[in-house]
Amino acid sequence: MAIKEPCFDTLRTKEQLGYVVSCSATTAGGAKYLTVIIQGSEEADSSSSTPNGPDYYATRAETFLASYASSLQNMSEKDFEDFRSAYISSKSTFVSLEDQAKEDTKYVRIRCNSPQPFFIPYPII
Repeated sequence: MAIKEPCFDTLRTKEQLGYVVSCSATTAGGAKYLTVIIQGSEEADSSSSTPNGPDYYATRAETFLASYASSLQNMSEKDFEDFRSAYISSKSTFVSLEDQAKEDTKYVRIRCNSPQPFFIPYPII
């Protein structure tokens, strides 16, 4: 999803809103949802609009989404085609079976003498 990196870059790196910032898309019941998660390090009153408060995070996320939508709408046809091609290219990079096997072994941990001898976390890509 093309919005993940700009979301993280804007809300986490530039605005430094929280320790965890992520963006994901979901389909449920035929409807499509876009979820932005911002997890801050401090607790705040649920009605707080001060930095680190939930209302402040929601406002910053909505501002980012509006800005991102505007940038896509105002993109020239050529820029959009370049953006689209680069995104497709990044998703269709060939990985050799040997390289994939090396990568996959990072996620396999064998626990000896455990009721659950194999623990295989699957990374979300």
